[in-house]
Amino acid sequence: MERFDTASKGSFSIDRNALRWNQSCIVVLVVVAFVVGGNAGAWIVLILGLSLAIGAVLPGSGPLQLIYRHLVRRSGLLKADVVNEDPAQHRFAQVLGSVFLVISGVLLLADFAVVGWALAAVVLSLALVNLVFGFCAGCFMFLHLERALKRDVVAQ
Repeated sequence: MERFDTASKGSFSIDRNALRWNQSCIVVLVVVAFVVGGNAGAWIVLILGLSLAIGAVLPGSGPLQLIYRHLVRRSGLLKADVVNEDPAQHRFAQVLGSVFLVISGVLLLADFAVVGWALAAVVLSLALVNLVFGFCAGCFMFLHLERALKRDVVAQ
């Protein structure tokens, strides 16, 4: 996820095409991992999860984000689609996806294939739903958790 800080205005902006790029890469790479199978597929899933984790912890520094910024956008394949939006919810969704994929990769390497592929399929499905329909389940969870936490603070 590409983040543009516009602190002078008191807001943040995100590049929606960077988000779509990440979602597309997740879908393609999980499918490739499944088709390849075995340890190679498990490593693809694990590395994808670690890549997402890097991008969530260090926004703009994840391998998929760097490829988007330095290759995809510069080549003109995609243009930035910057909107005024807080990136926190997208980062939360990316953390969830990375956790699921890292656990999935570890389970696959430990020969727990059914559970490992099930977790990877959840991430693939949610990325595909977001890509096709624009509904981010992780963002939805973030907003509801944020509301619940605010209600708890006010109630105390």
